[in-house]
Amino acid sequence: MACEHEQFHTDVNIDRIKKEENGKVEGFMAEIRIHCTQCNEPFVFIAPVIGMVWDGPAVSPGGQELRAPIRPRSSFGENVALPGFKITRRER
Repeated sequence: MACEHEQFHTDVNIDRIKKEENGKVEGFMAEIRIHCTQCNEPFVFIAPVIGMVWDGPAVSPGGQELRAPIRPRSSFGENVALPGFKITRRER
């Protein structure tokens, strides 16, 4: 019988990306992997970009690792929303 994939394990690694010239941290990258704990099957992420980019999520070759650039909330200053993104509520 096929596994129903009802239980999961997630591994998350956070990398500090440093400039080679001066060793200063210029960014952070979250690397995420998920597998079913019942059958050990890895899950793959669905993303349009393969590799590593600094302005959005990407996946490893094979799709088993999501690579997402992240940054501290405090780096946004007073504006806690993401730049260029606004949520508004409309009454029906």
